[in-house]
Amino acid sequence: MNEKSDSATLNGQEYHDITGYDRLHMPRHTMDWSNVPRQTKSYPVLPTIALETDVDLGKKSFWKIMEEPGSYSGIATIDIQSLSEVLRLAYGYTARQQSGGQTYLYRSVPSAGALYPAEIYIAVGGIPGLPAGLFHYDIQEFSLKQLRGEDISSLIAATLAIPKPENCWVSFILSGIFFRSSWKYRKRAFRYVLLDTGHLLENLVSSLSYVGVACSVRYDFDDESLCSLVGLDRHKEAGFAILDVHLEKTWHGLEKTSSPVEPVALGAGLVGAGRVSSREEAYDAIEGIYYKSSECRKQGKPSGRESLVTLPEPREWFPVRQQDVESHGADYAGVVQGRRSRRNFAREPIPVKSFMRLLSLVGTVPNSDISVESMVTPVKVGFLVGHVEGFDQGFYRFASEDRAYGLLKSGSFVETMAGICLDQLWLANAGALFLFMANLKALDDAYGARGYRYAMMDAGILGQRLYLGSAALGLGCCGIGAFYDNEARELLDLNDDSYLLYLVAVGNIKKRK
Repeated sequence: MNEKSDSATLNGQEYHDITGYDRLHMPRHTMDWSNVPRQTKSYPVLPTIALETDVDLGKKSFWKIMEEPGSYSGIATIDIQSLSEVLRLAYGYTARQQSGGQTYLYRSVPSAGALYPAEIYIAVGGIPGLPAGLFHYDIQEFSLKQLRGEDISSLIAATLAIPKPENCWVSFILSGIFFRSSWKYRKRAFRYVLLDTGHLLENLVSSLSYVGVACSVRYDFDDESLCSLVGLDRHKEAGFAILDVHLEKTWHGLEKTSSPVEPVALGAGLVGAGRVSSREEAYDAIEGIYYKSSECRKQGKPSGRESLVTLPEPREWFPVRQQDVESHGADYAGVVQGRRSRRNFAREPIPVKSFMRLLSLVGTVPNSDISVESMVTPVKVGFLVGHVEGFDQGFYRFASEDRAYGLLKSGSFVETMAGICLDQLWLANAGALFLFMANLKALDDAYGARGYRYAMMDAGILGQRLYLGSAALGLGCCGIGAFYDNEARELLDLNDDSYLLYLVAVGNIKKRK
């Protein structure tokens, strides 16, 4: 199919279908290394506020933060020091590598192709050490660039489909720059932008828990109004999620200022900062799904389990047993900073206690408005077992809402799936492959194309929980978004309206000699 011939607007199922990979019809593509997109967004002329680099909040249990949200919520405040630590942990640099004449700066979240399309903006009503305003997080300088100098919280609230609490003094706005990913992945890139946004959302939620504050994630807002408020060129960059921080008190000497009735439009120079390369190609499929999905849902939700991924019932369900696991380096900050995409798997069984801990992590419903309202996450979870202590090889269904699993069919499917994943045969050595799936027709019918965004971001959230849990347990973990889509559906016996969205491999890693 011609990259530029896709229809003007697309629902989620249509977009997923036209961006599917087919073993016999893979499009040819040569990456233009003279046109690599910039990985950081720059506002050189704006007022700059340096973030704190020597914040020490002490050691806190990774498992308490992930499995017992609110365990450290006694602080219930946020200031420039704790905000700095949240940003460092959620989206800071963690490693540097030279390869092919290029310097790669890796971050605390995984990203398809290490391209990092996500950006963070922060709206504050005034907190200790930081005045009211709208700021962009500059990862390269580890600073905040001030885009607006007034409290815009009521203007952000006006974009939301669900009212926000009055005690929200801080909002994180997450966006994605399309060309950073489409430079390599072309029209399929919208998938990766959403998955990467989910990875970052999970890191932000858990990092805020680490500093002791609660939050909620908003997927539903008026896209055009939000992008105008933040100063985003919607052809190049779009907002995908808002994370509201809930604070229980104010501070002496600070008063929450009132927002302007109408925001002043940001200048063309600021809006144009979303351009990350001198030669950018736009893909009709990406614009089609983005503009269709920017229509915020009005009513409707999938009507029960029959509308979800169609999989048979296992003969027997088994509950996930809570396990106490002695894991080295299970301090939260250490786990996040030490997380890497590791795929040098060894064919050794994953200990059953460790595997139960991972199942417990993906059994947690993402903290977002879509999950709260519909009472069911749009993503369904399964896993293929290759080498897990106490488990037969086969395909298992996992019921997140019941925290139970059951065997659907026995067999050595990990090797087959490795071939389906563009013949990345190293996957055959993984102990288990976690599968995140959704019925895209049901989501389109209930929410319109917006449902596709829900599903892909939730898949990214759950994938990041596996990344972090694996790091805490000393296991390797690597996410895969590239596979022959129809072959994956056939292997998993999904119905025609259900799809594999994301795959995350977990396993023991080879020890260095």
